[in-house]
Amino acid sequence: VPQIIGVFQNMQQTLPLATRLLMGLSDFLRHWAWLLIALLVLAVLAVRLALRRESVRYRWHALLLRLPLIGRLTRAANTARAARTLALLAGAAVPLLDALSIAAQVVPNLPMRESLRQAAFKIREGSSFARALAESRQFPPVALRLIASGERSGELPRMLSEAAAQQQRDLDRWLGVLAATLGPAVILLVGAMVLFIV
Repeated sequence: VPQIIGVFQNMQQTLPLATRLLMGLSDFLRHWAWLLIALLVLAVLAVRLALRRESVRYRWHALLLRLPLIGRLTRAANTARAARTLALLAGAAVPLLDALSIAAQVVPNLPMRESLRQAAFKIREGSSFARALAESRQFPPVALRLIASGERSGELPRMLSEAAAQQQRDLDRWLGVLAATLGPAVILLVGAMVLFIV
């Protein structure tokens, strides 16, 4: 940017507003970049320290589940992991309550982990597996229907495996859409920035 400034000053012309803003930003970054880097490092450290507390991490995970696209991806990934684990354990004749306890440990999202633990309590009180999961409102309806079908037909391990595969396909599809969208979006953003500056 400094070389461009010299050219415009030699020509005795007034710079466009966008160019003046860019020059001001460049000047600011040259003088205060160290402060911005220090603030960024402090912010990252503060977030990492805060996320060590389970209550903060729980609220963060709950927020992730509510975000439009990220929530869907998070829910699909955690459901696939839980269903895959439950399918393996049920196929090995591990009792459902024990399987739920183990599956809860492999699910990284805390609200979904808590839902699996609550489902175990509800099953102990007489609820069906699918209904206990549905009451938490944390798991996708498609997975719940497959689990309910497995309970009714006596083929729970197979249907849990199918639910895991379906959620993995959903996750892969959305990640593909996201990757395909990001490329053009970045090009448009760079083009808009160039258009704004020129």
